[in-house]
Amino acid sequence: MFERLKTIVLALLVVSSLVLTQRLWFGSNIYELGGEPGYEQFDVDSPRSPQEAVIPEKTIINRDQETYYLLGRGDRQANMLWEEVLEFLQANFSMLLTRQFPLQELADDFSLYFSFSPPVVLEEKDEHLPSFNLSELWVFDGEDSKEFVFLTDHGESFIFEYQLAEGERLPGLQLLAQERLIAYERITDTSSIDVEGSTNPEDEGTDENPEGFEENQEGLNSEENSDAVINQEHRYSFNLREGLFVPFSSFSLPSYTLVKEDLDFEMLLGKLFLDQTLMRRIEERDGTIIYTDGEKGLSVFKDGMIAYFAPRTERGPTTMGYKSALQKAAEHISLLGGWTDTAELDILELRRKDIPYQREQHYYAHWRVYLNGYPLLGDYEVEMFFNDRGLGSYRRKLLIPEEQLTEKQVISYAEAIKTALEQYFVEGEGNFGDETEKEITALSLAYFCQENSSEPIAIPVWVVELDGREHIINAYSGDVLSLNQ
Repeated sequence: MFERLKTIVLALLVVSSLVLTQRLWFGSNIYELGGEPGYEQFDVDSPRSPQEAVIPEKTIINRDQETYYLLGRGDRQANMLWEEVLEFLQANFSMLLTRQFPLQELADDFSLYFSFSPPVVLEEKDEHLPSFNLSELWVFDGEDSKEFVFLTDHGESFIFEYQLAEGERLPGLQLLAQERLIAYERITDTSSIDVEGSTNPEDEGTDENPEGFEENQEGLNSEENSDAVINQEHRYSFNLREGLFVPFSSFSLPSYTLVKEDLDFEMLLGKLFLDQTLMRRIEERDGTIIYTDGEKGLSVFKDGMIAYFAPRTERGPTTMGYKSALQKAAEHISLLGGWTDTAELDILELRRKDIPYQREQHYYAHWRVYLNGYPLLGDYEVEMFFNDRGLGSYRRKLLIPEEQLTEKQVISYAEAIKTALEQYFVEGEGNFGDETEKEITALSLAYFCQENSSEPIAIPVWVVELDGREHIINAYSGDVLSLNQ
């Protein structure tokens, strides 16, 4: 009798153990979801508002229909200018909504242009009126008025005309009067240019003296250069896509010393794992450290990158709108390491993550480091997936600028193009017998991190897009660089 009782008790214990184990791993997660993303409420910094979260991707100032100033994402002057314009638009938001009319034709004589990717939420400060998401904004100057042309993220366009009172001045170029800017010209045709030899202008000129650019162009198109051949076989002939901007003359840019971001891991673990008694620490052979409680995991890599995954949270709906998603993205990054001054949001969109048997979309947010208005190339970034349940995955690896070094002269855009074309043919992508003109579809400046020294250094580079492939050229030396080196 006693043995039978022991058997029954043991059987009950085994069954209860199995039931509890099943519930722990596969059962209801109501308590976990109730706290997700369950962070302790202390922030590294205060979350930015939806308007503050997005800054202009590109700002163009049209000085005289021939000379333009281009300012990139994160440029201090562009941000100041946008803040002034935004404050005016918010103060006149009700008038903006009632006095708008459809756009018939867009002229080229704009004075100011902003583009936003992702779109910026434009709304009244008190949020009583309906908002809209702005992708592009043109400002036109009249004798006694200003016209604002808006393009929304849905492709809708309209005009708001504001009549100036006597003596009234709106935000404008006076903010930039004492700043040193790089002058650009806009390509208006696609005539071929043959590149031969060194293409640095003999007369370097200055930002205020665009003649240096004209002399450079004459040199590129002269009969002497047009008869030149490369490797005695083929001339490097190409087109610049209409609408591209190229510098008038030579200019200088600084380099920067960089340091790895110093994160407070104890604070981070406290935010991600509510009950740290359930957390285990695992150290891999390659030095990677993994923290997990069986449902969520945080990996800390030797190069400074962190990666967080919460598989259960990934399997959830996404019903929030764009404005709410902006706010959530700002909250997540502020809680998990902070939103640094040089990291800027450049992507926020709905995506379908590659999860088996999962068709629901999630919001994807991405931040990149920008220096002096130019992006830092490479995987120095923050990215996350999130939905209504919270944060599904989070990856972070940032470098922080420590010191600005002496400015050095940058090679001309023509020399960068020549180097890109040489690389194109040397690597076998192009055929010397192919007389088809190649088109330069994008041309921009960026920063490239050199990590082969005791401390990382960011140097300026030209990024030339040729036949869909980006060629990275050292803007100081003209050497070809690679993100994989």
